[in-house]
Amino acid sequence: MDVEIIIENDHESLITTTILKSKENKNVEVVPSACEKKRKKGVFNPQWLLDSQVSSFLREYKLDSTKILCIACNETFSIHYGGKNDIGRHIKLKRHINNMKSFNINRQLITSTMKPNKEIEETAAAEGAFVYHGVKRGHSYLSQQCITNVLKTIFSSSSAIAKSMSCGRTKCNSIAVNVLAPRFTQKVLTEVKEAYFYSIMFDASNKGNIKFFPVCVQYFSKIGVKKGIIDLIDDADELATNIFENLMTVIKKSDLPFDGLTSIGADNTNVNMGNNHTVYTLFNNEIENLFKEYVDKYFSQNVAILEAIGHFCNGIENLTWNHIQKCIELTKIEDLNEDNLFNEFTELKLTFEIIKKKQVPLFDQIQFFLSNEQQKDTNTSLPMTIRQNEMDEEDEEDQTKVIRSDQLWAMLFAVNATPTPNMKKLICFLYSIPASNAYVECVFSDMKHLLNDSRNRMSVESIAAELRIRRNGSISCIDMHKYLLSQKELLEAISSNNKYTFKKQRID
Repeated sequence: MDVEIIIENDHESLITTTILKSKENKNVEVVPSACEKKRKKGVFNPQWLLDSQVSSFLREYKLDSTKILCIACNETFSIHYGGKNDIGRHIKLKRHINNMKSFNINRQLITSTMKPNKEIEETAAAEGAFVYHGVKRGHSYLSQQCITNVLKTIFSSSSAIAKSMSCGRTKCNSIAVNVLAPRFTQKVLTEVKEAYFYSIMFDASNKGNIKFFPVCVQYFSKIGVKKGIIDLIDDADELATNIFENLMTVIKKSDLPFDGLTSIGADNTNVNMGNNHTVYTLFNNEIENLFKEYVDKYFSQNVAILEAIGHFCNGIENLTWNHIQKCIELTKIEDLNEDNLFNEFTELKLTFEIIKKKQVPLFDQIQFFLSNEQQKDTNTSLPMTIRQNEMDEEDEEDQTKVIRSDQLWAMLFAVNATPTPNMKKLICFLYSIPASNAYVECVFSDMKHLLNDSRNRMSVESIAAELRIRRNGSISCIDMHKYLLSQKELLEAISSNNKYTFKKQRID
């Protein structure tokens, strides 16, 4: 016999289950009641958010599945009894209609101004690489702005990055002055501190009523001798005292060890290299055994040190322990352990003999080593251009395959089985002494281009920044984009408004 009991009240209807009795086995089969089916209507259903009419303002309320969140009204409401019908009733409320008006306006503003983080980074990398290329190739900021507008027009329908790029004159200058130039200069200063010993090179150049003093350094890095510009001084006074004070200010500002200064390089003028109250004598009063870069073999007292250095420049193959001892006596480098130095020298000689016996030519081994070191510095997997500026200045060195002694020493220090701190300290000292002041003359050649009549409105700050990018940046223009993508702090600086140093002032 089938029995069905129905109980109703003001709130809900309770329908009991139908009980079926079998005469054969008297089993009882329970059929799910309508109460359980009705309860499912009061739980959030993710399928509701597929409706485009409500998906923009409705969100799941994870703390309670019987409620739903309306972000337009910033409140939750119950769907326990009506389910989707409760959503329909909420949409018709007057306060929800008013809230949706402002919500739609704010949503349009947010979506039109916000970009995905990846797109922002790629745009910043494109802008940074574009400015770097313009500075390295001598384009004006006005030219870069024009090229950017052309690219945005050509690739507006095919590239979101090109459409998002913005490289006006002010932005290009700010990226060069406050992002790229400090980064490359800081890299040079870090390498100088690691080498400890360095030399200062400077000279003066006139442009109208302005006198510029580029301050350059030479040091021994992990890939050999490197040079760079760390500052540009604007001072019309050529007195020895003023030049000395300006150089001291640059050294202190750069946080370089003053006792690591080995020599100064400058023209052989009375104000620089004379015997009485000159830049050299002022430095020599602060540092003992400071060597002049300019040496005349007829009267200079430092001929002996240059002759001793010459043996190291021929490589390690013909170098003897007597040559090293003579250098130690002349340089008077502190904290050198001669016993350990002899052992290290012997190890390096053996390492050189092993390398030389390999089937790969020594020149190719050095170039492979330099390429690997450059990849480590730039954190990319691309073959990078090694010291592009300095390689361009040499007379077809790649064609003649000349092995540079400084690069050979750098490779020996890297591949030797055990550290050789004493030998490396001696090499860093000797190779920090410049052979000439030609590097500063190369800086003047760059300045001649920057200070022409068509770019006569450039500030001293902009000139200094472009010089530091040109001389200190050794990455090729093609590889610069990938390098920037690996440097999150540079991308943030390029895309941030903090790179702009000027501020609007109210005129009372």
